[in-house]
Amino acid sequence: MGLMGAGTCSYVCKFEKDVLYPKDLIKLNVEIDNSKCSKKIEKYKIKLLRRTQVFNLKNSKPIYTNDQILVSEKLDSACAAKASETKEFEF
Repeated sequence: MGLMGAGTCSYVCKFEKDVLYPKDLIKLNVEIDNSKCSKKIEKYKIKLLRRTQVFNLKNSKPIYTNDQILVSEKLDSACAAKASETKEFEF
């Protein structure tokens, strides 16, 4: 007996602005289209990191990369099966 998939879910994440400075309020808008899925969405897991890279200017290759996690959150969702949801988060 084979298992059937629950369907597909798609999402779009948008930040209020492209550049953030220390102590800026981060506004994140998440649009979820769960209309083609038979399971509800229980949680959002949001991780935001700052990536610092140093490049070799001669060949444009990164020679150093450092990732620092700024936000790591698990938040409850109310998006039902076969539904859509838009949420705004502030960090």
